[in-house]
Order: sequence, then C-alpha cells, then structure tokens
Amino acid sequence: RGFSAANNQGIKEAKGEYVLLLNPDTEFIENSLEKVIAKMQSDNKIGVLGCKLLNPDKTIQPSVRRFPTVWSQLVILFKLHKLFPGLLDNYLAQDFDYGAPPLPLLKEEGIRAAEVDQVMGAFFCVKKELFAKIGLLDEGYFIWFEEVDFCRRARAAGYKVVYWPGTSVIHYGGQSFAQQMTLKKQMWFFKSAWRYFTKHN
Repeated sequence: RGFSAANNQGIKEAKGEYVLLLNPDTEFIENSLEKVIAKMQSDNKIGVLGCKLLNPDKTIQPSVRRFPTVWSQLVILFKLHKLFPGLLDNYLAQDFDYGAPPLPLLKEEGIRAAEVDQVMGAFFCVKKELFAKIGLLDEGYFIWFEEVDFCRRARAAGYKVVYWPGTSVIHYGGQSFAQQMTLKKQMWFFKSAWRYFTKHN
C-alpha cells in the first residue's frame, strides 16, 4: 500500500501522546525512547523530532536536509551530482554540523539541538496532536517525500521540526528497499517529486 498508507494504519490505532515511525533497518543501542519522550515533553512546540543516526560502523549518518527545490531534484533525477558533486551541497545541508548545528539552538543539559527543515524518516517521532491538526501522512505518496511533506506542513502550522543528538540509533540504510529495481525506484521518485512540487508550489 506504500509507506504513508501503511504507517497511517498504525497511527490511527495509536493511543499515546507520541508516535514513533521507525524503519525496520534500525537498531537501538540505548534507551532512546525514554530520552526522546523526555525531550519532546520539554518543549510543547516540538512537533517532529529526529535523533542522531549512525552507520553500522558508528560514524554519523547525515539525516538533515533542507526543503527540496525543483532544481535539486532534477539534479538527482538526471544524476548530475555524479559529474558535479557540489550541486547538492545546499539541499543536503553539507554545512550542517551534527555536533553543534549552526542553526537556531535549543539548549538542554549541554546537548545542542536545532530546528531544521526536515529530518530523515528512519526515526521520526511525532506529537500525536499534530496529526489531528494537520492530517496524517499524505497517502498520495507511495514512497519518498512523505516525511518531507509532513515536516513542511508541521512547520507551516507553527510547530518545530528538531534534530536532537541526545540519543543515537543505528540505521543500516536502505536495506529493506535494496531488492527493488532501479527503474521502479526512479518511477516512484518521479511521481512523489511531482506530487510534492504541485502541492507546495
């Protein structure tokens, strides 16, 4: 049914104050849930929170991006970044310091968090009331762009989207999707990008 529709089934059944969308290719290495809930409760304007994602070798995995532009997605679609790597630096937030983000900061016990445009959907904690205010994940996206769309709607509604490095989760990155053919991936990507830009521009 696609990522959005499948997750929405669980969101509708959830009874708690917070909902965590967690990819199947992730691994907890500490009590992340308790820490994340405490962080969410510390600021009632945090609508979406992403934590520090690690590669299997424990290095930091980039998980923050700026909102996409038509240009950045055309670069990806036509693989122009393979020839000119710097074309995606702004979109991929290459200047983002995952230790001390150069953005509006939220301080708590020496751990620096930052408001961002979007966080990766691999670990995506949402305040339950936000779904009631802006709606569920848009089921018009089969895969890709659904969390970007949600972050954009959350920010437009006055909520914060926050990257918080106070806890870490290992993300094996794309393993659950590795069996899909490249052509099919490109088709899904194009359809999702088209929906996003026609919806938000």
